Amino acid sequence: MHKVLRRVFKPLENSILLVHSPEIKEMPLEIVFEIMSYLQPADLISLSRTSRRMREVLLSKSSRLVWRTSLSNVRGLPACPIDMAEPQFVNLIFGQNCQFCGKSGVKDIYWTCRARCCSNCVKSQCVCHLTWDDSPF
Repeated sequence: MHKVLRRVFKPLENSILLVHSPEIKEMPLEIVFEIMSYLQPADLISLSRTSRRMREVLLSKSSRLVWRTSLSNVRGLPACPIDMAEPQFVNLIFGQNCQFCGKSGVKDIYWTCRARCCSNCVKSQCVCHLTWDDSPF
């Protein structure tokens, strides 16, 4: 029976394998993107980490509308800064790990640096801004 299904449902060039089962073969990316647009941004990040292929699809430029739609589903969320891609913005807001050392449970976001980092990495990775009064010049 699997051979019959494989002949009837030929893979499309513009599709992605969703499940490794004979019942669900492949779906066009347009349908996959439509389904993904109903997910919460944090779910999209999690989904992008499930496989290389899913990461490739969700981080491609063609999926930008999916991210924007997903972000628009969250009330009160500020717009994505123009200097960040939507997946980066989602990771910054909904992520829980230090972007330098990977420590989990980090809550501090340093918006001027566009980074979430732990107290140790703030000291070692971030440059403090000096005021004119503190300047050695």
